[in-house]
Amino acid sequence: MKKRLIVLFLLVILVVLGFFIKNKIKNRELEYTISNIEVYKYVKYKNGDNFGVIDRNGNIIIEAMYNNIEIPNPEKDIFICYKDEENIEVLNSKKERLFSQYDKVEPIKIKNIASTLCFEKSVLKYKKDGLYGLIDFNGKQITKNEYSLIENLQSTEGKFLVGKNDKFGVINMNGVVLVEPKFDQIETDEYYSEKTNYSEAGFIVSNTTNDGYRYGYIDYNGKNILKAEFNNIIRIKEEKELYLIVSRNGQYGLYKGGKQIIKSDYQSIIYTENGALIIEKNGQFGIANKKGEIKVEPKYAEIEQNGIYLYAQSSRENDVYDSEGNKQDISFSKSVFETENKNYRITTIINNDVTYYGIENNQGLTLVENSYNYIEYAFGEYFIVENKDEKYGVINANGRTFIDTKYDLIQKIRNKNILQISSRKNDKITLYSSKLEEVVSLKSAVIQNEENFVKIHNKKELVLLDKDGNKIDENSEIVQNELKKKLPEKIGNYKKQQITLDDVFYE
Repeated sequence: MKKRLIVLFLLVILVVLGFFIKNKIKNRELEYTISNIEVYKYVKYKNGDNFGVIDRNGNIIIEAMYNNIEIPNPEKDIFICYKDEENIEVLNSKKERLFSQYDKVEPIKIKNIASTLCFEKSVLKYKKDGLYGLIDFNGKQITKNEYSLIENLQSTEGKFLVGKNDKFGVINMNGVVLVEPKFDQIETDEYYSEKTNYSEAGFIVSNTTNDGYRYGYIDYNGKNILKAEFNNIIRIKEEKELYLIVSRNGQYGLYKGGKQIIKSDYQSIIYTENGALIIEKNGQFGIANKKGEIKVEPKYAEIEQNGIYLYAQSSRENDVYDSEGNKQDISFSKSVFETENKNYRITTIINNDVTYYGIENNQGLTLVENSYNYIEYAFGEYFIVENKDEKYGVINANGRTFIDTKYDLIQKIRNKNILQISSRKNDKITLYSSKLEEVVSLKSAVIQNEENFVKIHNKKELVLLDKDGNKIDENSEIVQNELKKKLPEKIGNYKKQQITLDDVFYE
């Protein structure tokens, strides 16, 4: 008896261990890393009507003798050289021909992206015996040639739409099948975050039936969430958690993952930017939250979101609600807008069809009365304001003036803590730092807003500023690191020619 228990115990351990190892292997296959380009080592150049390749120093790597050349990864010496659409050869910097065992090798263009980096940077597709597969840049075969089609799946780098037997599926750059090729149509739900880009976007799949398309949902790891039996599926893209608005036979409901939390009893469900759901039933509107709770029964003729609140109207009453459906004791003519600083909000009040702007704190206490034509949050505690004379200035959250309201235009430079002041009279641009100190003032100037610095220059002077408006020079680490990631205007005797954002060469 004791031996049997020991054997049973060991079997349980083996099963658990096997399950753990299997899951670990699967998770490793699902993970992939997109190449990050640090420097453009190779670019294509044009001589007459033909293209070749030069390096960053202007040395000729491949003579200009091809109708076109694509460089999918500018850090690697892999050049796709087109004599024509069917006559393609792949060369390296030694002019050695690569991957000649295949009928054709091509880069995979990323859809819906306007950039010089518009190809998959880690894998290529090959064709053999009329079918396609994936290889890496070392020529290692990732998948067999078993697909009638391989192409980028919208903007999701590293995942591919594949065709097989007149159906479509999805694989990743490791060759892992995420969606079996058994659907008539597949598209991503377009979920995006700054941390993961599009890599966690799921898949809306569909098949054709006698009654039209029927839609289902598969998550980004290939897990089946909803069967293809709905008339429509829309993901709430603003939320990391998976919320799906679905319709069946004209009635709408809400799922969280694979669990229905609002029954399909409504004529429409609309997600608002403040996180609420406006529901419609029998032509009347109400409010639900993402927990699936109906907070306000459909009884209003109209509900609209404006700022952080929802404004509900009927023939008998006008009410204001927050995103959780709690009634608010504020004027129906007042709107409140969040700013990047969680401590402050911008408010508006409409009086005689004129909108007046003010500032309040996050508790609803008025800090600046609604007396300005316009207010825009800048950074820190500072706000750009426009007065009744259509002149601009800068105040802090308590209304103290830091830049007099006398200028034609004041703008925040995008993604920088820098203010740009423009004057129509003298054609002058003045820049203020995050400390609201004047750092540069130039006439007839041009501003270039780079990723990590700002360049302002005219014919006589050039000034570079970091994100907070501090002066830096061309040799600073900030500038040099960014320049490496960009195509220079000139390489040796070759000048950059840019036809479109993704069609760039040197001539």
